[in-house]
Amino acid sequence: AVYYDPNLPSDLIHDLKSKEVMIYTGWYKYLPGFKYPIIYLLGHGKRYGKFYLRVGGFRPYCYIKHPSGKYRSIFGDRLEKVELKNSPPEKIRFLRLESLRKHRYQPFEADIPFVRRFLIDVNGLFKSKEPLDLRVLIIDIETDYPVSEEIISFASNKLWKQEIKFISLHDTNKWDMIIELLSDILECDIVTGWNIKFDIEHIAKQFETIAFVLKTIAHNHFDEVDLKNYLAKYIKPEDAEQIIDSLLEHGIIRKENKYLVVSGIPRFIIEDMLDPYKLAGIIDMKEMTKKMIGKELKSWSLENAGRELVGIIKHLHTRHVRDLSYDDLMAYNVVDVIIPEEIEELYGPILYHIYLAWLLQCKLEDTEIHSVVNDIVMLNEYKRYNIVLPSKNLTKRKSGYKAAEPFGLKGVYNNIVAIDLKAAYPSCVLALNASIETRDDNGDIVAANGIRFNKKPSVFVAALKRIMTAREEIKARLKQETDPEKRKRLDIMQRALKTQAAAFSHGIFGYQYSRLFYEKIAEAITSTVRAILNHAKAELEKRGYKVIYAHTDSLYAVGSKDKIDEIVTLANKSVEEFVKQRGYLYTPQFEFKDFYPKGYIHSPARNVMVKENGEWVVTGMNLIRSDAPDFLQDLERKIIELYLEGYSKDGILREVINILKTLKEKSPDYLGIPKPLKKSPEAYKVKSAHVKAVLNAIAEYGFEIHIGEKFLMLPVTKLKSGEKGYIAFRYGEWPEGYEIDYMEYVRSVVLGKVAIMLDVNPKELKKKLEEELKSIYVGGDDANR
Repeated sequence: AVYYDPNLPSDLIHDLKSKEVMIYTGWYKYLPGFKYPIIYLLGHGKRYGKFYLRVGGFRPYCYIKHPSGKYRSIFGDRLEKVELKNSPPEKIRFLRLESLRKHRYQPFEADIPFVRRFLIDVNGLFKSKEPLDLRVLIIDIETDYPVSEEIISFASNKLWKQEIKFISLHDTNKWDMIIELLSDILECDIVTGWNIKFDIEHIAKQFETIAFVLKTIAHNHFDEVDLKNYLAKYIKPEDAEQIIDSLLEHGIIRKENKYLVVSGIPRFIIEDMLDPYKLAGIIDMKEMTKKMIGKELKSWSLENAGRELVGIIKHLHTRHVRDLSYDDLMAYNVVDVIIPEEIEELYGPILYHIYLAWLLQCKLEDTEIHSVVNDIVMLNEYKRYNIVLPSKNLTKRKSGYKAAEPFGLKGVYNNIVAIDLKAAYPSCVLALNASIETRDDNGDIVAANGIRFNKKPSVFVAALKRIMTAREEIKARLKQETDPEKRKRLDIMQRALKTQAAAFSHGIFGYQYSRLFYEKIAEAITSTVRAILNHAKAELEKRGYKVIYAHTDSLYAVGSKDKIDEIVTLANKSVEEFVKQRGYLYTPQFEFKDFYPKGYIHSPARNVMVKENGEWVVTGMNLIRSDAPDFLQDLERKIIELYLEGYSKDGILREVINILKTLKEKSPDYLGIPKPLKKSPEAYKVKSAHVKAVLNAIAEYGFEIHIGEKFLMLPVTKLKSGEKGYIAFRYGEWPEGYEIDYMEYVRSVVLGKVAIMLDVNPKELKKKLEEELKSIYVGGDDANR
C-alpha cells in the first residue's frame, strides 16, 4: 500500500496520485537503529515542478532456494523471499559473497542496487503518461589550474529559458559566483556538460563551505551579525560576509523576525554537504552523445566534436585561461555551453536519455551504460510475471563466441546499394523463439549452430514482441506527423524503444556478467543472423549482383539506383525461403539503407562510402590518432580520394612523394605534432619524445609552458647542444635558428601511416622515400636511422 503524508503540498499530491511525475535520481540513507533504509527520490511533477520525496517501509531482500517457496525462478526453482529488518542494503551483498564463498551458490536477485530495486518493484507508480519537460542546465567551469583548483569563471545555459550566463571573478567575488551557480542548479532538474564530472568535482569542493554555513544557520538561532562573528572562527571573515550576503540576495536564506533561516533547500541535503548529485540529475553530455552518434570522430574533445558535428570552431588559446582577457575568457567559456546545445538540437542525446529513463522508470544516470539498461529491462519484464532472475554471473567463465563475420572485397566501386536486416538480432530471437525458458534439446526449432528451442511461450519473447510492436506504432505515427518538434520527439521515442528491444539480443546472453549469461544461446542468435546474410548474399550473386561488403546486419551490392527495389526483394525472398525450410516462427526483413555512387573498401573492417551529396561515411579508417599533425590528416584524406578516383597503388605513391617534396613550403604549425603536457616534465619517469621536446625547448630558448597546456613539436637537424632531436613550440611561435629535419619527419611521422594505407612493406617504402627525397632534404644521407 502507498500512503502520502498529508502535509505534502497539494499540487505534489495531485501529481503523485494522477501519475504526472517523473523520477530522475535517488539515493538512500541507513543508520544504526533504523527499521529500514530511507529512500530519497528527486523528480519533477507536471504541476508542482521539482520535488524531493522521502520513502520509508521498503526493506532490502533477495531470494533463496526452498522446497516449499512460493516464488519461482526463471529455471523453475522454488524460492523463498529473504527480507532483512533493521539492516542496511549492503548486507544483501555480504550474504551473496558469503554464500559464494561457502557454498558456491548465489541467492537470486541479490545484486540489485537498493534504489533501483525499489523503482523496479513499484514500476509505473512514478511514471507519467508521457515524458515530462525537464529543466536542463548545461554548465562549464574554468579553473586556475595548475596554480590552484579555484574556479575563476563559469558559463551556464538554461535550455528551458534559452538563457546563457557568464560570470567570472572580474564580475564579482568568488562566493557570489559560486552561489549564483548553486542557485542555477537548484532551479533545474538535469545538469549536464562535456566531461561534467570534472566540473562537478570542483563545484562540490566549493559547496562544502556553503553547506557548513547553512548547517550553522539550521542548527542555531543567529542574527546576521552574530552569525558572521561565529563563522569568523572557522573561515575568513571576508568569506563569511560574502557568503551570507550572497545567500540572502539569492533567497537561499532569509530573515525571520531577527534570525536567519534556510529557505528552499531541504535539511537532509544540507546535512549531505550540498552534494551536487543530490541537487539534480547529473549526466555527461559527452558520453550521451557518443552513444547517439553513429559515426567515428578523430577525437571526442569538445573542440573536435563541435567542429565535426555542428560546425562550430572553438578557438584554442595556447596561453592558460587565467591569462586571457575578460572578453577572450568569456568567449572561451561560453562556447563550451553553446556547442552542447547545438548538439542537442541536432541529435537529441539529452532528450533521448530522458525518454529512456522515463520508459524504464529508472534513474537518469542508469541510462548511460548499455549493460545496466539491459539489466533493468530484463528485471522489469520478468517482474511483471513474478518470475525471479538469478544474480549476475560470477562463476561461469566466458569461452567466447562469434558475433559478426565481416567480409570485404578490396577495391573501388561505383553504384553501391546498401541493405540492412532490420532489427537483425531481435528478429532472430523471434524467429528461433530463443530464450532460457525455451532452450530444449528436443525442440523443433534449430539455430544455425545446432542449438534447439521449443515453441512454448516465454516472457523473454513476449516482451520483445510487445516492445517491437510499440516501436512500429511510433514509427507509423512518425511517418504521418508533419510538425518538426513532434517529429523529433517521436523519433527519439522510437529510438529509445529500439534501445529497449536491443536488450533482447545476443548480448544479454553473451555478456559474462549478465544474470542471463548463456553463450550457446548468444551464439544461436548470431550464427543464425550470419546464415541469413550468407544465404541472401548467395542469392544476390546467383542473380548477377556482386556483393562487395557484409558486416553484422548489412550487405552492400553493386547495382544502379533503379535496381534498389529488386535487390531488396531478392534478399527478402531468400530470407523467406531460409525461414520456411527451417520452420522458424518469424521472418526477418531486409530494408534499403543507402545508395553510394562510389566507395572504397580497404579491408573487411575499413571502408569509405561516398553519399550522393559528397559526404563520406567512414568505417574503421581511424588510422590517424587525435594527436596527428594537420598535414598527416590531409595526407590520409588525399590518399583515400586518390583511391576513389581509381589511381593505382604506384600512382598514389607517386602523388604522395610529390606532396612530400613540398614539405619546406608548409608552415611549422601545419606540420607540428600536437601534444598536451599532463604533468611536469621532470615528473615523467620515462622521457618520451614529447617530454624530451619540452625539456630541449626549455634548455635551448627558455620555453615556458604550464601543466595542462598544449604545444607542438618537430624534429630539428641540430640543437644548440650539437645533437639532433625534437623541440617544442607554441602555435605561431616557431623559434628562430632551428631547421626542421624533414627526413626524420618523414621516417617517424609519415612512413608508418602511408605503409598501412598502401599495404606495402615499411622497409621497402622507407628505401623508396629516402631515394626520392634525400637530394632535397638535409639529413637524407643518414639512411640507417
